[in-house]
Amino acid sequence: MLKKLKKKLQNKKEQGADETVRVEKQSGFQEDYDAKMEALSLAEAGAQEMAQKTIVQGRMERPKILVVGKEDIFTERVMDYTVSLADRLGYDIIAMNVNTVVGQSGTFLSPFKKHLREEFEKRATEAADLLRQKALAKEIQFEHVVKFGEVSKAVEELHHEMRRIEFVVTEPEAYPEKGETEVTIPVFSMQKS
Repeated sequence: MLKKLKKKLQNKKEQGADETVRVEKQSGFQEDYDAKMEALSLAEAGAQEMAQKTIVQGRMERPKILVVGKEDIFTERVMDYTVSLADRLGYDIIAMNVNTVVGQSGTFLSPFKKHLREEFEKRATEAADLLRQKALAKEIQFEHVVKFGEVSKAVEELHHEMRRIEFVVTEPEAYPEKGETEVTIPVFSMQKS
């Protein structure tokens, strides 16, 4: 069916027809299914308006790239790579800073730990502002999150909290020596298990 539609559009294009029509492959069957099941549950509970909003949101929400900073910073290379990737793919960006030192230790935080967390959040937000500016310059939706604890657990938590995170971009473990220009930026696909 998709091939036929593409062929028809190609013929129209050759004839000089309106080029505002685009064919895009829709991904996220699981996300669509989840949104429909959520909407069904809401509708059965008598919340029809919320059910309709859930269905519309599920259709309109774009996929996302999660970029994980190194502590409270994002390097220039990772920011540029992430913005370029999101621009090419038509994805939104979620930036996350994770503090592994001042993690969560129970429900009570000492005043000193609370102060350290607040300072980390402030530095992380300032670092994310440059990435936000780069993303918004390319008209890419941007969101910033700060978490505390292990990086892997923070990524997993965020993946469950936010819809449609499809890729994770992280800082490279080893940085090149001065003068070297090649650096491999790790990119991981988020598969539902």
